[in-house]
Amino acid sequence: MKKVISTLLSALMLSGCVAGFAACDGAPKDDGIDAKYKYDITVWVGEDTSNLTKDLITKFNTENTNSIYFNAKVIEVTESKAAGDILSKPSSAPEIFCFAQDQIARLVSAGLLAAPSASIKNKIVETHSETAVAAATMGTTLYAYPLTEDNGYFLYYDNRLINETQADSIESIIEVCKSSTTKFSFGLNGGWYVSSFFYAAGAHSEWTVDDQGRFTDYDDTFNSAEGKIAAKGLQKVLKEEAVYSKNGAASDFNAAIPAAAVVSGIWDYNTAKNALSKKDGEGVPDGKGDYLGIAKLPTYTVDDESYRLKSYLGSKLLGVSPQTNANKSAALSILAQYLTNAESQLARYKAFGWGPSAKTAKENADVKADVALNALKETATVPQGQYPANWWAKPEVLSASLATATSDLAIDTALSTYAESLSGLLD
Repeated sequence: MKKVISTLLSALMLSGCVAGFAACDGAPKDDGIDAKYKYDITVWVGEDTSNLTKDLITKFNTENTNSIYFNAKVIEVTESKAAGDILSKPSSAPEIFCFAQDQIARLVSAGLLAAPSASIKNKIVETHSETAVAAATMGTTLYAYPLTEDNGYFLYYDNRLINETQADSIESIIEVCKSSTTKFSFGLNGGWYVSSFFYAAGAHSEWTVDDQGRFTDYDDTFNSAEGKIAAKGLQKVLKEEAVYSKNGAASDFNAAIPAAAVVSGIWDYNTAKNALSKKDGEGVPDGKGDYLGIAKLPTYTVDDESYRLKSYLGSKLLGVSPQTNANKSAALSILAQYLTNAESQLARYKAFGWGPSAKTAKENADVKADVALNALKETATVPQGQYPANWWAKPEVLSASLATATSDLAIDTALSTYAESLSGLLD
C-alpha cells in the first residue's frame, strides 16, 4: 500500500508520464489493479469529441506506469455551458471537464477547480504558450490545463461571389451582398464580436483579478476618442440591411437567404467547408470546399481612415474538480496532463482542426501550414484576458444602442452609459 501511494504522489510531483505517450510505456493489467486506484469518473468534453477522448483515456490506461486505471463516462457538453451547469449543481460536477476560458473566474470564486501543484504548474508553463497559460491563471495561481489556443474568429467567404481583394474590407463585402442578394453574417449582438471594432481603433478593456477570481480593478477606454471611431464604424455596419447581426455561423451559407461571408471560428470550419463544396446530382457535397475562402478579419472605414478588426485569442481549458481523496486527485491531475499534452492536442487537430497550445504541437508542419489557423493568427492579436461574467453583456447593450442612435450626441450617450455601468462589475 505504501509503495502504491508513494508511486502516485511521486507521479503528481514529477508528472513523469505527461511529457508524451512514449514516456508512459507500461501496461497495467485490469485484474491486477488495486480497487482503491481504479476510479470511476465522469468527463465532460466538447461536442463531437467524445469518441476521441474515450480513445485517449483507453490509451492512458494501457500505457501509464503509475498503476492508474479510469473507468470513464464521457459526456459531450458545450464548453460555453459547462461552468453554468456545474455552478448550478456543484454536487454533480464531473471529475474532469472542458470549458471556455471566460468561465474560469466564476469556477475559481466558487472553489470548483483544483489547482495543479507547483511542479506541475512549472511543467505547464514550460510546455504551453504564454497566452494559453495566462488563460488558465487567476492572479498568480494556475487553475486549469490548457487545451487549445484557437478561440478567436476570422472571415469565411464564398469565393464565387467575393474575391480576395473584396474580402479585405467590410464595405466591399457589403456591396457584394447587396448586388447578389446575400447576407454578411456577423454576430454583432454579442460582446465578443462587438469588441473587435473597439480594439481595431485602439481602445481596450483590461481587468485585474486576484487569485480567488475576484475582479478588483479595470482599465477601459471604450468611451474615448478611439472608442467613438469604433462606435461610428460599428453603427454604420449595424444599419446595413445586408448585414445579419443576430448570428455568426457557417450554417448561414445554407440559409434561405444565404450568406456570402461569415465571421466565425475554427469550430465552424467543417460546416463552412461542406457548405461551400461542389455537390453531386443528389445534392451531396464532396467536402473539398472548392468555393471556400478564408481570410483575416476585414477593415472598416470611418472619416476616410481604415481600421482592421481584431479578434481575441482565447483558449479552451481542461478543469479538474476538487477531490477529498488525495490519491484520486493526483491521478486526475496526471490524466488531465495527458489529455492536454502535445500528442493529444495533435490528435484533436487532425480530427477537428483545433489549434494546439502545446509549444511542440504548434511547430508541427501541418499546424503551421493550416489556412484557418493562419487566418486566426493574423487576426487574433488581442490575447483574451479575464473579464467579469456580466461584462460580455455590456458591449452587447452598447451595440443595440448604437443600432438605433441617430446623432453624435446619441453615440456619446451610449458610450458614456456603457462606461458608467462598469464599476458595478467589481467585486
